[in-house]
Amino acid sequence: MMKAVMFVAISFSGVSESTYTIPGYESLDECKQSQPTVTKQIMTEPFMGSTGKLYPKNSLPERVKTKCVEL
Repeated sequence: MMKAVMFVAISFSGVSESTYTIPGYESLDECKQSQPTVTKQIMTEPFMGSTGKLYPKNSLPERVKTKCVEL
């Protein structure tokens, strides 16, 4: 069976703050179903950016982009 990963890119103030990968999805459909949950969690939980800056809870990212890719 094919596995899938989710790529997540987060932008604050027009600057791409962080990009990371969430591995371990059993299928592309499972990955796609979890995209809204992942986005909501990122936008409501404290988040450590790639520069080490800690964004507090409810500091709204300008953009959270997710993409599911089959391996």
